[in-house]
Amino acid sequence: ATATNLNGGGGTTFSTLGVIEQNTDVDMFKFQTGAGLVNFNIVNASRAYLTNGSTYDTQYLSALGPNLDIGASLYRADGSLVQTFNPPDDTNASFSINLDAGTYYLGIEGVGTGTPLSSTPSGYTKYGSLGQYMLSGTVQQPAPQPLTINLSLQPASTTIGNSIAAIATVNGGSNPTGSVTFSLYNNTTASGTPLFTDTELLSGGVATSANYVPTASGTLYWVATYNGDSNNGSLSSSAAGTPVTIGLASPTISISLPSASATIGSPIAASATLSGGASPSGTVTFKLYDNSAASGTPLFSDTEQLSGGKATSASYVPTTSGTLYWVATYNGDSSNSSISSSTAGTPVTIGLASPTTVFNASSGVFKNNVSYNSAPTVSGTLADIQASDGRLMTITEGTILRKGQTSSDLNSYQWTFSNLSNARSLIFEGFRSANTVNDNFSIQFSTNNGKNWTTAFTVSNSTQSRFTYVLSTPVSGTVLVRAMDTNSTSNSKIGNQLCIDWLAFSTSSSAAAPTVNAPQDDPIIGGASALGTGGAPSATGTLAPHDESGMHTLPLDPGTAVLAGSLTGSTSEAPTALASDPLAIWHPAPTPMV
Repeated sequence: ATATNLNGGGGTTFSTLGVIEQNTDVDMFKFQTGAGLVNFNIVNASRAYLTNGSTYDTQYLSALGPNLDIGASLYRADGSLVQTFNPPDDTNASFSINLDAGTYYLGIEGVGTGTPLSSTPSGYTKYGSLGQYMLSGTVQQPAPQPLTINLSLQPASTTIGNSIAAIATVNGGSNPTGSVTFSLYNNTTASGTPLFTDTELLSGGVATSANYVPTASGTLYWVATYNGDSNNGSLSSSAAGTPVTIGLASPTISISLPSASATIGSPIAASATLSGGASPSGTVTFKLYDNSAASGTPLFSDTEQLSGGKATSASYVPTTSGTLYWVATYNGDSSNSSISSSTAGTPVTIGLASPTTVFNASSGVFKNNVSYNSAPTVSGTLADIQASDGRLMTITEGTILRKGQTSSDLNSYQWTFSNLSNARSLIFEGFRSANTVNDNFSIQFSTNNGKNWTTAFTVSNSTQSRFTYVLSTPVSGTVLVRAMDTNSTSNSKIGNQLCIDWLAFSTSSSAAAPTVNAPQDDPIIGGASALGTGGAPSATGTLAPHDESGMHTLPLDPGTAVLAGSLTGSTSEAPTALASDPLAIWHPAPTPMV
């Protein structure tokens, strides 16, 4: 508890009232004195309001049988006891004593007397020693105390983004009042323009600055200046400043996975989110381990930029089953310390890959939606587009008459894929004949029997390439795919050709080619499966793991995709001479029986 100052203004006489309300109360008073005799008179006093005609007077009735037996103790400023005053035959406590100059404390409490709890009791306990008292006295004139200002910090150290403040206590002088100005510097000499300044009024000799939030790490220095009043001059704390240490902010990092499990060949990734700190920026390093202690050389490491407090790793494609463990480390910046996610790692379970089913076209046919002068033609069979084996189905555009000029066009060739089950991607491998007039082919698909079409690819490459279109949702049932010309103007390429090595749907979202043998010729009709036969689709081989997703164009390895005949990645500018009815070539009509 705070002691009441009897002569804080520097006086030599004082008088005050008090009350002991409980037998555990001790009232503390503080006084300053010069060297010499001091006098204290502490007496029972009951205040009463007595009528005096039409008014009331306050009188102190000391002879009405008070219950309070007063005990007083005098202490030095360091808390050591000078003397206790408790006259055995008096309930008051008055004393005089010579003291050295200094600050002292006086404690007043209710006491008892005698031995009321002995076998031959006398006196009374302090249990009922309660009531009011009056304290008065004189001291020697205190010597003037020098004016001092002390600075304390709130707190003495913190991190970027947390507020700091300073507290100034002004002592001595002649009852100082007024204000204190706080200044915060970034150098030990407290020179230059302060980072922060604030002026606050003294209250009870104390002033507290407003808060300041540091934005950089290092050491800052507070200086407090008492601005003085009519009785006291101004005074500053140490010119070297009182230091406060600012450390880097400490964000937290959490790691999340799109899925806690995957299969061999399926890409996995991790995302990291930072919270707290001081607007963290910079990078996050992701590492993937094959042990829960996240020790040794990681299987995979990738560093990505933070954006909006988040970062996502590149993909990694596991090649064996088991459990892998992600660790994400924020690498820190000028305001934030680095931090890693759990050293135990965040687990992802890798299971065995499921076989991938490939669905091939069951039929193909021209859907002539325009009037041709010369109809488009096709060579090759459905079997030629069932694998990446270098055998081609080639579609050659027809010609139309547009505004009196001949143009080339294909509108359109359509394949039917029946009995799809959970297909996730459409795969196209092939090229178009070389041209310089941007005459390309659009590969589109429809899941509602041709009512609506979605463009999967635009074939503009004249060297063999593979494209994969990942469906937004898995598809089952029948899907139509068609090829269309993108340029049927008068400057289109006459005889432009679309060459297809592989066209299929897959239950995988990757685009690795199945390994299959070339189909054998039919022993009766001498050729492979013909177009338009309406046969059911076949599941051809299994797809090896591949790290594609979305739509990609990947040039093939010439060692694994040798094209048929003399084709070496582009076709001749000259159109292929084919009969208008390709089936008459592939499947000759039987000779009529006579």
